[in-house]
Amino acid sequence: MGRHPSFRHRRQRRVLKLLAALMATFVVCVAGCGQNVPAPTGSDSDEPAPAEAQDAIVKGLETMFTWYPARDASTRDAYIRALPYLGQQLQAGKDNRLERGNSVWWQGWKEAHDEVTAKALLVAGEHPEDTPDTVQRAVVVTQTVKAADGKEIDSTTMRIDRVVAKKSPQGWRVEEISFF
Repeated sequence: MGRHPSFRHRRQRRVLKLLAALMATFVVCVAGCGQNVPAPTGSDSDEPAPAEAQDAIVKGLETMFTWYPARDASTRDAYIRALPYLGQQLQAGKDNRLERGNSVWWQGWKEAHDEVTAKALLVAGEHPEDTPDTVQRAVVVTQTVKAADGKEIDSTTMRIDRVVAKKSPQGWRVEEISFF
């Protein structure tokens, strides 16, 4: 007797949250080691960040959280794809190993050729005042599991409270990601 399809969806949602939490832990370990996070001084200006800074944040997070289980070995492959959007410290963490192997859900997605796509949106509201070379925003990332035929199977949303982009000689890069 087969399981009800909604059971599969609930199970996939749980694994998405688990994998996102593992990726978050990885990023927090890389970005937060030895750093003091300043308290926001506050600005609720609706003035948008420079387009290049927004692109670095949005494209970096969307790339980091878009997974292709049929061809990726793990979520680490997505992190590697996101390196062009990341600053030096986050790039240096690309070889860190926090994964415990692939989950049974990852294997299920792999066998079914499902994909997990991410959409990132900057959150309007209070944030530290932008400077010419630093932008900090909260970001909402929605991951959607899609079947090989493009049908949406499940989705989950997470809020990333602090993403800092800084301007460097190479352009804007994401320097810090704080999930907690």
